[in-house]
Amino acid sequence: MGLATLLLPLITAILAPAQSGTIVASEQVDDRLEITVQHPSTAIGKLEVRQHGALQRSFKLRAGENRLDYLLPRTGAPLEHSIVELLHLDAGGQTLDSASTEAVEPFDLPGHSILALTPNDIRSLRKRHALETRARNVLDRLLDEADEQLSGPVFIPDDGGTWTSGYRCPDHGVFLEMVTLHSHRCPEDQKIWTGREFDMALATFLHLEAGHQAWIQSVAYALTGDLAHAQRVRSILLGYAQKYPGYPLHNQEGQPDARGGKAFGQTLDEAIWLIDLLRGYDLLRGSGLFSTQQQEQIEEFVFRAAADVIENNDLGINNIQNWHNSALLIAALTLGDAPRADRALHGASGWDTQAQLGIDGDGMWFEGSFGYHFYTFRAMLPMLQALQRIGLDLDVAVVEGMLTMPLRSAFPDGSLAMLNDGSLQTFADNLRNDYEQALPFWPTADVCSPLVEYGRGGSYESVIFGQADLPFQDSQDFPGTNFENSGVAVLRTGPKGDRTTAMLDYGDHGGFHGHFDKLGLSVWHRQKPILLEAGAVGYGTEISDDYYTRTQAHNTVVIDGQDQAACTGRLESYDELGPNARVLVSADAAYPGIALRRQVANTEWGHLVDGVYVEAPQPVVVDYVLHSAGTIEHNYTLQPDTLGYGGAYDYLTEVRSLAISQDLKFRFEGSGGSAVINLVGEPGTKIFLAKAPGFPLGSEHEVLIVRRQAATTIFGATITEYGSTLDGFEIEVDSQLADPAVVLKVAGAGQFRLPFLR
Repeated sequence: MGLATLLLPLITAILAPAQSGTIVASEQVDDRLEITVQHPSTAIGKLEVRQHGALQRSFKLRAGENRLDYLLPRTGAPLEHSIVELLHLDAGGQTLDSASTEAVEPFDLPGHSILALTPNDIRSLRKRHALETRARNVLDRLLDEADEQLSGPVFIPDDGGTWTSGYRCPDHGVFLEMVTLHSHRCPEDQKIWTGREFDMALATFLHLEAGHQAWIQSVAYALTGDLAHAQRVRSILLGYAQKYPGYPLHNQEGQPDARGGKAFGQTLDEAIWLIDLLRGYDLLRGSGLFSTQQQEQIEEFVFRAAADVIENNDLGINNIQNWHNSALLIAALTLGDAPRADRALHGASGWDTQAQLGIDGDGMWFEGSFGYHFYTFRAMLPMLQALQRIGLDLDVAVVEGMLTMPLRSAFPDGSLAMLNDGSLQTFADNLRNDYEQALPFWPTADVCSPLVEYGRGGSYESVIFGQADLPFQDSQDFPGTNFENSGVAVLRTGPKGDRTTAMLDYGDHGGFHGHFDKLGLSVWHRQKPILLEAGAVGYGTEISDDYYTRTQAHNTVVIDGQDQAACTGRLESYDELGPNARVLVSADAAYPGIALRRQVANTEWGHLVDGVYVEAPQPVVVDYVLHSAGTIEHNYTLQPDTLGYGGAYDYLTEVRSLAISQDLKFRFEGSGGSAVINLVGEPGTKIFLAKAPGFPLGSEHEVLIVRRQAATTIFGATITEYGSTLDGFEIEVDSQLADPAVVLKVAGAGQFRLPFLR
């Protein structure tokens, strides 16, 4: 029976000690069961151990406490669960006590590498290095880096690390330069700074570099057989065996913290670093470079100790927990710690739970950010790659959705919307490396598609863990889709390369990484952006918290200058009719007591209709916000003004305004794209144009804000590609209270009523 078929997620604390009568305790440690029996008689007693339906071992018992070790048998089903039955008998064979406990079958590593790369993997990689151009170019780059590393020293710090931002000159704000582990120079005035706060900030860089070197050098050794590379890995691991036990638990500020790290101020970094060390150690397995004592020191003082630190900080359903689980599984397999391996896979925060509860029915990671979506996928890869190599059965079908959903969500240039926090993800750049590593698990046309369209991956891992050839050679074309579980609707019209794409975000807030942006809209014409999400610019800056996450930074509506509440929108309807599609969504919890509706419709001509409906119990100020991808051209005369609100509005500059009642027309320009936006006019309307912070940080773009004060209002707009030859594409607003709608009129095609309330 495969692991995936067991009900292991129900077991949250396996091998709990059995407390019953004379059998005082039984607990699995690595590959053995530690049993304590209190024998009441001076006459020799007996403990029988039964497992797999047979008597496995019989222990003699003497008076008093007996501590016994039962080595768990191997049946060829590593990490499977089985029941161990214990029977305490007196000298006459009478039963004094009985107990049962659950055990995990150990996994025994072979005498060669297997958790990072198998001997077959290494032979294949050497062959590809010799014969395949892409592999040769990438692996030559790795070997050059490895040789450069050997030309200099590797530093194992005397302490754990903290925020790297602390390694800046207090006078000039620039990064310091290392002189020694305890001496740091400012490049501006050559002043030397000392102190533990600088040492610990530097230590983060050095620990990451040491882990990276261990991995790179081990691969170089596998490729070339040059012992110089293996000796560097050995020196790193033995250095940590000496120093790691002395690092105190601490947080990113360097303060004592029981849930912090030792080499780093957070267990996320500890896990990533540990994976590098474990993989490096694995590739030296069978090399004869370590004595038995040295192996014990590395495994106990570094690997087991670091695994204890990481496991102590259980984060539940969390992208970081997936890095934890990968590190914990590989550490457990290295140590022969079967219970820990089982917890990493099937524990309360293990693989099963992350996959079942963290990935929604569309395949999107629950935080609603493509940045953290792929950060989580990358965190899963070391675990999946190790399991694949040792031949353990794990149901990974749910993860395939993490790959197909973004393909169906991509903008025409291969980028993904910057929903919520997280870095920019694009198939033309970093995502190719992820899909290369995914290919051995899912050799499908979909997974091959971005590698066909945008080219093969170029990272070390894309070659080391990827495949030489693609099983499919055609680029796929994906239609528009509504991802109801994720709360993202993607509308597409026109042929690939000449299409209009719109994305409407109405899903879950996204937890800690969420933005206050329900009903946010992004639009592309052909390969170019017209309306864009705000994106994210990292943490630790005021503008990140005070602007980029805020409602005003997104293409949605703002009420009375206030941010929306953290909430989840609702799909009201989604309709497709041939090349046309329409989505209607709501977000009534964004501003309690106020109804918000937005509908977007596309047409076979590649044009879009955007309608926003707001209904409040009393008049409110409503801002309909449209962020361009560049500049906004118009024929109106605007005067300098202020927006009248603080918060995110304070970041808008060069504010100009005009009170106007008639229909409006603007040309949005940016990155080579150009579109005309026509808006239905209404008495009491005031328009604002301003410059807004953009992505990346330091850039600017123009934003249009259409403001009205009303209890009920409808914003209606058409978005058409500049220079379109289609005439007579226009909309009207029908504001009747019982059935508000926008009405689309297309010359020669008729009139189409798009209601908001049904």
